[in-house]
Amino acid sequence: MESDGVSLWLQRQLKPLSKSVENAPPEAFSYISLAFSGGAGVLLYFAQAQYWPLAALPAALFLLLRLMSDSFVEMLCSVDHEGRTVNYLVIRLCERLSDLLPLLCFAFWDSLRIHLVLMAIVSMLLVSYIAEVSRALGAKVGSNGLLCKSNRIILLIFFCFVYLLRPNARIADYSVFEVMFALFIPLASITLLQRMDAAISQMRK
Repeated sequence: MESDGVSLWLQRQLKPLSKSVENAPPEAFSYISLAFSGGAGVLLYFAQAQYWPLAALPAALFLLLRLMSDSFVEMLCSVDHEGRTVNYLVIRLCERLSDLLPLLCFAFWDSLRIHLVLMAIVSMLLVSYIAEVSRALGAKVGSNGLLCKSNRIILLIFFCFVYLLRPNARIADYSVFEVMFALFIPLASITLLQRMDAAISQMRK
């Protein structure tokens, strides 16, 4: 599995701990990442102003733990281990569900423009889809680009903290998370073009 810059940095920080989990199956950490993402999604749903805005803080923590768990998945997949087979189908499926759950909760916010949320989610899924199709066609497209998985999570964590500090802030009549989704759409479009260009270049060689 290929990593982006943030994931590589995290893997270096977590390397001292990797010895203690080197016998664990990578799929186990994929399920852990899915659990953290699901927990973050539930907390972000209840972070609406009429419920408990402070829920954005533990949600950000869960997202950070998901980043760490994803790093363990990548480290374990990159190391040859005698007698261990890696179920990439389970890992990829957990990744896609983990991407979707924290964002899907915003579709149920009464205060957000639903079309922005759905357009951002579709844009994100297209970015992931082009990477999977490229791999299926034999192109080694890394999980990089402006809106790669790690950057998406970091962006969401950042806006969780902005929401904690200024839950009622507005920019040009857009709320905190609406600004985030408005950023997601062009960034995802650029990332899609980056990955398509990388895949086409490799398949021509």
